[in-house]
Amino acid sequence: MQKIRISPLVVGFLVVAAFSPATAETGPCRPDKDGVLRCGEGAGAASVFERMISPSKRLAFAWRSPGGSPTEVPDPDTLEVLLIRLSDGAVLWRAHGEYWEVPGHLANHVDESAAWSPNSRFVVEMTNFSGKRAIFDSLRSEQTTMCAFSI
Repeated sequence: MQKIRISPLVVGFLVVAAFSPATAETGPCRPDKDGVLRCGEGAGAASVFERMISPSKRLAFAWRSPGGSPTEVPDPDTLEVLLIRLSDGAVLWRAHGEYWEVPGHLANHVDESAAWSPNSRFVVEMTNFSGKRAIFDSLRSEQTTMCAFSI
């Protein structure tokens, strides 16, 4: 039997990385000229789902296509759904996305919604595919980190 040795330095790095606070990836969230809340500018910026903002108004779900503009129909292969801290645009959680909103266009036969706890510490994010199947992600927020599991 072959033994695998892991350097204490590698273990230390992995522990630090796992518990490091979120860093801003998109930029602060501000309304654009159309009144849509956007986090960052240009390619890679995220668009906030207005109906998915937390009761505390500190967190929200958003979508982005990392190489594309949030004002254009996204590439479905790179689409991401994000949980963002609105004050600085820090991405607290991400997953492959299915739903997006661009003025004049919507994702076809897909709906995205969130059910927040009153104190904004817990949320269930739901993606519904015309009632045929659904994806549920349950998240627990500590404002700088997220604990997630799929149901």
